[in-house]
Amino acid sequence: MNFWKNIFFNMLTLTCLFGWTGLPLEPNHPAHVYLRRQAALGNVPLSILSKAPISTIHTAISLSKINTSLSNRLLRDLGLPSKKSGLIHPFQKHALSGISKSFFKFDPNEPASHLLSIAQDTLTFWADWIEHGSLSGKDSGKKYFKDQLSVQGILYDKVYAYSRFIMHRISGEDPAFAQDYQNEWTKFFPDINMSIWYTTEASFYIKNQLFDIEIARTPYSWGWSTTQSPIIASAAVPFSRVALYKTLGSFRLQALHGSLLYSSIDSTHQSNIKKEKYVAAHRLEWDMSSNMTVSFTEMVLYGDRPPEIGYINPVAFYWAQEHNLGDLDNIIMATDMAWRLRPGFIFYHTLLWDELSWLDLFKDWWGNKFVYQIGSFYTPKNIRLPDIRLEYTQCRPWVYTHSDFPFSHAGQLIGFPYGPSSRVLRLETFWFPTDRIELEASLARIEKGTGFGSDVSDNYDERDRSLDLSTPLLLGPIEESFRLYVKSAILLTDMLTIQVLVHNDINQT
Repeated sequence: MNFWKNIFFNMLTLTCLFGWTGLPLEPNHPAHVYLRRQAALGNVPLSILSKAPISTIHTAISLSKINTSLSNRLLRDLGLPSKKSGLIHPFQKHALSGISKSFFKFDPNEPASHLLSIAQDTLTFWADWIEHGSLSGKDSGKKYFKDQLSVQGILYDKVYAYSRFIMHRISGEDPAFAQDYQNEWTKFFPDINMSIWYTTEASFYIKNQLFDIEIARTPYSWGWSTTQSPIIASAAVPFSRVALYKTLGSFRLQALHGSLLYSSIDSTHQSNIKKEKYVAAHRLEWDMSSNMTVSFTEMVLYGDRPPEIGYINPVAFYWAQEHNLGDLDNIIMATDMAWRLRPGFIFYHTLLWDELSWLDLFKDWWGNKFVYQIGSFYTPKNIRLPDIRLEYTQCRPWVYTHSDFPFSHAGQLIGFPYGPSSRVLRLETFWFPTDRIELEASLARIEKGTGFGSDVSDNYDERDRSLDLSTPLLLGPIEESFRLYVKSAILLTDMLTIQVLVHNDINQT
């Protein structure tokens, strides 16, 4: 434990715990799961539950203070290099023998190995190469591989850089077997019977006394759901953005301006035309107490013109701006809160509205375009027992849609993944039965309308106006299904992990 203290406690004097520091941690990383449990218990700030991605640096600081066998293992898995000076690479004396030993041993107290690392007084830099391989249990000929290169660096403890490139290779022409496939442009090579596509993530983060600024393209989320927030969901296709962050006492302000794809990636390739489409958003969080956080979010989607100066202003009210710019754009607002009722139990809810009438809120008027999500999260003090999250989401028809600028990127929703005209009850759990075994499972009951107005790309100007006063929650025909997802990971050694993934959709329609 002294090793980790030497690395991370000197960082604690440079930053405020769980502020806005760079080096993003991927959503649902085991360390993120662990900190969510600590937030529910009251050991770290409640706001950690509404953030994705969270900072690798702050995650490391928090884990280094806990000092358990599991926290030390998760700390090592973050991959932050030690503060040894100089250059460390695989071709140094004894380096290859050390790497080969890592294939056969498991020691969470040893720092993670890297392809390359540099540590100096003002600069820390490291690079990693990771290989993933998957086989299908149904089709033995179906194989999926990922070649991943990532580089990260810290300069003067003020500038944080992160970049990751992945080449995906899958046998055959259908990439749907890959759970992380998000309709990227894919090319099939018949000579090797493989389809190949690429993905990339990046973050360039600068800390400043006035505010922090980030240029990024990473999974991103606002809200209390792990992956299915109605506001911005981490399960959505990442989009490029410039973001500002500022903390003032118990208030936190986030503002972003992002670039979106107007249509799907394939359509853009085929047409060779990229139409302008942007999103501007800001979010204010207020810690009313250590046990309650409330937030307000405002977003606008617009395009067919250069970036709008009025929307770049992070403190402007978009709703008023949009009306005075011709009422052409798509305004969305949301309010949400989380309440720690007692240590280990969190209640949260989100209300997002595209348009609504408070007088007609409980009627079937088509303009009641809103999403309501309510959930609870329970975690026992014993980390070896599973946590439980129960979440209910109701999404009215036509929400997120627009005549020109729907709430989508590359043809896919940015918000709640099941989209308009849906009702979902979801149970989710994470579990660390031992230091070397991780389990994640979810079961969702999904009711999804399929009529016109249930897809984010549907144009509400073309709706059947005879249904304006009688638009039900679920537009028929209705599809009912159950979705099961189970993922387990077993850490065999420092460098070898086996994962088993089970997923099944049971259509009851």
